[in-house]
Amino acid sequence: MSFEDKSFSVEQAFQFGWTQTIQYFGFFLLFQIVTSFVSSFISIFGLTGTFVNLLTQKIYLRVVDTEKASFDSDDLENSFPIFLPFLGATLLLALLVGFGFILLIIPGLYWALKYQFVPLILVDKKCGIMDAFTESARLTSGIKMQLLGFSLMMFGIVLLGILCLFVGLFIAIPTIGLAYAHVYRQLESQTI
Repeated sequence: MSFEDKSFSVEQAFQFGWTQTIQYFGFFLLFQIVTSFVSSFISIFGLTGTFVNLLTQKIYLRVVDTEKASFDSDDLENSFPIFLPFLGATLLLALLVGFGFILLIIPGLYWALKYQFVPLILVDKKCGIMDAFTESARLTSGIKMQLLGFSLMMFGIVLLGILCLFVGLFIAIPTIGLAYAHVYRQLESQTI
């Protein structure tokens, strides 16, 4: 399959995210409350928030793969070995995109789109940091404009959640997270 043939369905991704969020609303609500509490009150130099992000990515991928939301002690135990690469990659990505925005915005936007799947790839494949960057570049090759539109739609959904007195974020966050993981799986299946 050539890169020009690669695509994903935005509608299907958001439909998946919405239906799974509604189906497992209690799970995601409780997960968000607990992880927000932990991140806010037990934060150790921001590392707790990064670890929560890693766990959240695992859960989103699990829902996409099995259509079942769950969390158990194995998730914690299996996350520790990939925590440092995940932290390193997210810091490197933030620096790269931040530097790109300093260089007249366009490079930062390009790098943000090109390397947006690095965290998911690290969680999914447990590979090295540079391998995750290479794989993300491969997945996003030729579809950056479609990914930009998808990202703007995700931003709009979060904005709507905020406008609903922030309560809407309890639905918006898992919906876009699941849609995002769904797009990752769609692109991964097309570029094997």
